[in-house]
Amino acid sequence: MRRAAAALGLAAALAAAPAGARTVEYGLTEAEFEQASLAIGAPQPAAMPGRGGAELVVEGAERLDHRLTILGISCSAWQVDNPLSQMVRSALAGWDADGALEPAAGRPLLRVSLRSGSSDLRCVEAREFEPRCLVRTRIAGEATLERPGEEPVTQRFSVEDQQIHERPGACGTLSRGAALSGRAASIALIERLRAMVAAD
Repeated sequence: MRRAAAALGLAAALAAAPAGARTVEYGLTEAEFEQASLAIGAPQPAAMPGRGGAELVVEGAERLDHRLTILGISCSAWQVDNPLSQMVRSALAGWDADGALEPAAGRPLLRVSLRSGSSDLRCVEAREFEPRCLVRTRIAGEATLERPGEEPVTQRFSVEDQQIHERPGACGTLSRGAALSGRAASIALIERLRAMVAAD
């Protein structure tokens, strides 16, 4: 009986009538990302990496766009479109040596071919009537580093962000969690590429 009541409590805490498809918003300022994390009890966003020393060319960014997969019953009626390519391209442009995402003479060139992106979310009841949501974002692809006079070096990559939201609120806030996770996964991708350039 108690278990049934707890399940009903979790459903009530996270249920709302879906209002069509929602879209994850990545065009937020740093302050807005921080406010979103505070609102849902997510980890504080890390700072975006600054300019790097390599030029980047990005291919296949559109393959990252998908719909958030909602695991379990809670909020399963919601549809949340996740244009992850927007966040990844913005993050990579910020790390690119001149922000243009185009080749430039005299600098190493990193060709980033994006293969797939996905995200999922599961909400559980940590304590009675106190739900927590786990959101996870994955980015996969390969990168080729080109330096003048040297053979190109290609490496596959797969990065992932996973974080718990302590105060997820109603289903209408799902896009906030997905945006924060997509941003963190984009930073993880830059760190992976940075390590590739530094190791060569």
